[in-house]
Amino acid sequence: MGKIGKTRRGPEARREERRAYAGTIWIVGQFGSDRVRAKGLDLSAGGCFFFTGLGFEVGEIIVLSLDLPGRPALNLFGQVAHKKKAKSGDTGYGITFLDLAEDERHALRNACSSLPPPVPKGVLASLFA
Repeated sequence: MGKIGKTRRGPEARREERRAYAGTIWIVGQFGSDRVRAKGLDLSAGGCFFFTGLGFEVGEIIVLSLDLPGRPALNLFGQVAHKKKAKSGDTGYGITFLDLAEDERHALRNACSSLPPPVPKGVLASLFA
């Protein structure tokens, strides 16, 4: 979609607690025309991590759609903060959500409060080449 300035990386960049999220994250094409399924790994009110065969560049802006319990799909803008090739052949992408409205941030925090703890680092390391 597009790129904007530098992104912060690593745990020091996280302001929100991550939680394990094995749900579907939809990547929405321009004008909402296409939706491609991505496999979620974690979620927070500040961003998410997912796997997909699609190719994105660090800094690129994408549109995501999340199905959270008890509410309509949440459509959000996100920026690719980092990427890493997985052993499966897919690529894992860390996304920072952009310009969240307060009700969106609240919905994400509520959803995360019912999710399990994040995937342990040792398990994460085993997913990547």
